[in-house]
Amino acid sequence: MRKRTTACAITAALMLTACGPETGTGFDQISPVSAPSATSNSLRNSVVTGAQVISLINAERAKQGIAALTPNAKLAVAAQRHADDLVAQNYFSHTGKNGSTVGDRVTAAGYRHCLVAENLSAQYPTIQQAVAGWMNSPGHRKNMLFKGLDSVGVGVGVSDNMTLVAVFAHPC
Repeated sequence: MRKRTTACAITAALMLTACGPETGTGFDQISPVSAPSATSNSLRNSVVTGAQVISLINAERAKQGIAALTPNAKLAVAAQRHADDLVAQNYFSHTGKNGSTVGDRVTAAGYRHCLVAENLSAQYPTIQQAVAGWMNSPGHRKNMLFKGLDSVGVGVGVSDNMTLVAVFAHPC
C-alpha cells in the first residue's frame, strides 16, 4: 500500500508541474505557451503527425542522454481527444470542459498509469517552434525530460491555429 501511495503522490506532483494553478507546491506554474498566430493557409499546407512531434521530443531527450519515449496508442487517443475538444470548444486548458484531468483522460483511454504529465501548446506555426517553446518553459521541459516517464502520445488539433497535446506517462 505504501508503494501505491507514493506513486499517487508523484502522479499528483507531475500533474501540477504542467498544470499550475496550486501554489506552494514547489513545482513551476505554467502559463499557456504561445507565439504569433499561424494562418490557416500555412497549416492546411502542412500535415503534422504525432510521430513527428515525438521525434522532436526524443531528439531533446537524446541531447540530455535520456532514453527515448515509446509511443503509446492509448496515450495518443487521450491526447487526440483532448486536442479535438480544445479546438471544437475553443478553449485552452489542462482541465477539460467536463472537469477532466489528464489522469482522467488517460484512464478513460484504457491506460493504467502511475505517473502522468501533459504539455499543451497553441498558436505556434511549426512543431519545431512548439517543442522549442516547451524546452524554454521549466515545467514543460521537466515533463519532456523526466526519466520516470517512458511513454508518450500526441494529439494534433488544427483550426485557425495548431494545438498540440503531449501526454507522458509511466504504467503501473
